[in-house]
Amino acid sequence: MKGPSIREAILSDGDFLASAIISAEKSGTERLGLAALCGLSEERLRPLLGSMLAEEVDGCEFSVSSFLIAEIDGQQAAAVAGWVEGFSDDVPSMILKANLLAFTFPAECLARLRSHSSAVKDLQIEREPGSLQIEYVHVDDAHRGSSSQGLVRKDRFPDSAQLHRGGSRNRPIPSAFGTATYGGNY
Repeated sequence: MKGPSIREAILSDGDFLASAIISAEKSGTERLGLAALCGLSEERLRPLLGSMLAEEVDGCEFSVSSFLIAEIDGQQAAAVAGWVEGFSDDVPSMILKANLLAFTFPAECLARLRSHSSAVKDLQIEREPGSLQIEYVHVDDAHRGSSSQGLVRKDRFPDSAQLHRGGSRNRPIPSAFGTATYGGNY
């Protein structure tokens, strides 16, 4: 068994990405905030998330292009969504997300969202243009822990780099997905 491989998500990953979004939103609980605000069940929300992802709008948490997938032995094991705010067309992710919701969600869900506008406003995150956003992180149940299928095992990352402050702009950053190189400031 080799270590995980990391790749950019593609449209055919939509079902796994919808599961990742739902799992991350629930954050270990049974409460799924977006479904509750819209008056939807998880089963009804899942295809709507798939529809938003299929629109291929870049620059927000519902963008396939925002996701990286970790695979173990060819199986999807984990996903993380991240993007640089405003990088794509200088449009805030909040606007992109609102447009996707308006385009894909049924009218009754949108009406319910409007009726909870004060709660929705409190949940909105003002994002700094040009800043890196990390929104969803998910590890599939079958790949959690230290079992032979576990993603985060010490033997999977024996050469994991240390985070270096100062020095070169291109710095190795250890992560649950292995070591990546980040060329910006942090």
